[in-house]
Amino acid sequence: MRTGNVKAFKLLRVASAYYRGNEKNPQLQRLYGTAFPNKTELEAWVQAQEELSRALAKDPDNQRMKQRMEWLARRARGDTSDPPADTGDPAAPLAFRNRTLYIALLVLLYVGIGVGFGLTIREMRRAYKLSRLKTDFVANISHELRTPLTSVRLFAETLREGRAEGPEEVRE
Repeated sequence: MRTGNVKAFKLLRVASAYYRGNEKNPQLQRLYGTAFPNKTELEAWVQAQEELSRALAKDPDNQRMKQRMEWLARRARGDTSDPPADTGDPAAPLAFRNRTLYIALLVLLYVGIGVGFGLTIREMRRAYKLSRLKTDFVANISHELRTPLTSVRLFAETLREGRAEGPEEVRE
């Protein structure tokens, strides 16, 4: 807001302090205030602050009154939102959101562990099947290679020693 637009202001308090906190330095004045574009907004804000002060004087921990006064102050500035609901605990929505987030993350962690466990078991079974397949292959191939060689050796010995009884048996 430009200072030219300020039509109403209120000085709230005055304080003084030494420059850079050193008492040998000159003393500075600090002014605390608030400004509004018109006098009605300023009066509404002042009234809301007085009501808040009275309510807090009765009960300093009156959270509901604080929320109500903050809403009145926002309304005085032109905010048209609904008044606050009576929840009792202003941190309840945040706690609910955090609890929901933690539960979701915990579920996600368990799902991740389950998927990892399943993939590990699947890979172990695949490795076991591959190992069995290799072992069976080597056993079958060695057997298949040995069988014809044994047959050829047996026929060669039969021919060499003359055990074949006829020309037909020799041809076989």
